[in-house]
Amino acid sequence: PLRRSGPFVVAGYGEVGSKVVQLLSDVGEEIVVVDREERPGVTLVGDALDSRILERAGVASAQAAVLALDTDSATMFATVILKDLAPQVPVIARVNRAENVERIHRAGADFALSISQVSGQILARRLLGEEAVSVDPQLKVLRVVADSLAGKHPVEVGIREKTGCSVVAVERGESLVMDFDSGFTFREDDAIYIVGSSRATRAFLEAFPQS
Repeated sequence: PLRRSGPFVVAGYGEVGSKVVQLLSDVGEEIVVVDREERPGVTLVGDALDSRILERAGVASAQAAVLALDTDSATMFATVILKDLAPQVPVIARVNRAENVERIHRAGADFALSISQVSGQILARRLLGEEAVSVDPQLKVLRVVADSLAGKHPVEVGIREKTGCSVVAVERGESLVMDFDSGFTFREDDAIYIVGSSRATRAFLEAFPQS
């Protein structure tokens, strides 16, 4: 879930970054653009791998950070830096090579998309006339029971570090919890929604077997 105040911080102002900025601008969102080159549309000139630049961009109070960098290695390092500076801020990452999607998820990105996957899906939709196309056929949503996780906080358990999966929501009775503050702990009757690649969800089930 995104907070509804503060800017979107977009790192990288190439083809992908500029299109994201255009789409966000069209709906009236505040945007801070970080790029290494000074040009029209860039708010702050600097390297997105420099934590001081990200702090100046106001990432701690951002709705989300969008990484549209040139290389996957830069995206991975920027993700780690962002999660260290502002762990509560969602990171949305553009990925050049599909095989790096899982690595960037493991680095802390909340959502990672491969350009080749997206362009292929758009082309398939145009050719086949499909009304809906899966964003990422390798991404799975798993609904599991709390079991051994009861009484623990998601960060304490280390689900992302151990498996590469992310906890996106917890179904508790009639309510859906998506904000895991410091006082939150899993309950035995919670249903937990886990998102990750096929390999990551298998790793989760191995690390936290279900009864």
